[in-house]
Amino acid sequence: MKIEDANKKRVGENIKARREFLKITQESLAQVVGTGPNYIGAIENGRRAPSDKLLNKIAAALGTGYAELKIGPKEGVVEVDEDLQLLQSEIARLYATAKADTPLKKHKLMAEMLSTFKALDNEGHEPNH
Repeated sequence: MKIEDANKKRVGENIKARREFLKITQESLAQVVGTGPNYIGAIENGRRAPSDKLLNKIAAALGTGYAELKIGPKEGVVEVDEDLQLLQSEIARLYATAKADTPLKKHKLMAEMLSTFKALDNEGHEPNH
């Protein structure tokens, strides 16, 4: 099902918002999905409508679903994405220190990672009464 002209702008805005949130360039996205950066720009600006096949490729490249790009993210998705981005940066930081050469340093690293995961898991969860 081809995207109607009325929806081109919304689809383009959704793609652009997701791409910018992930800090991915138009050039990188175009390379991954097999098209040119000018075409990605035209889609994002609502001048062109991607085929369903291309929209599926773009969704996969941006780590989201076809429907989210077509109609927009569901409520709460941005907050989840921000939590995942925080977790991703924390894992990257901890992984960089994983080159520790002693068992004690590795044990401390694992304890810190476990503590971080527990803290993230407990955020926003109220105890049941």
